[in-house]
Amino acid sequence: MKFHIKKTMTVLLAIFLVATVCVSAASAKTANKDLPSKSQVLSFVSNYQGEYNFVNVASKKSEHYHPAWTWDIWQDQHKNKVISFYYKVGSKGYGSIYFDNYGNTISTKYLKLKLVKSYWGK
Repeated sequence: MKFHIKKTMTVLLAIFLVATVCVSAASAKTANKDLPSKSQVLSFVSNYQGEYNFVNVASKKSEHYHPAWTWDIWQDQHKNKVISFYYKVGSKGYGSIYFDNYGNTISTKYLKLKLVKSYWGK
């Protein structure tokens, strides 16, 4: 009986440690000290608003001109592409802003998004 309890506790501890490492790794990616401000993202995006295939243009230009920035490309339930840029909020936080394929800021409240591509900066 004691052996069974020890074995169970060992397994639970191992699962806890693995989960902690995974959460730490995910947090480290998000805690990028090179994130831009929200106004920098908006200024950058304004250069490409209205361009054909905005999501692809903005992601490629961001990778080239701002390689440390992070963004995700999504597809909504209507097969439209959406891009989200992440920006710094305070010293430890971050926020995100979403744009449609024309460069308009959008709300994701009623969208069902599926992740297509993540870029975590270089």
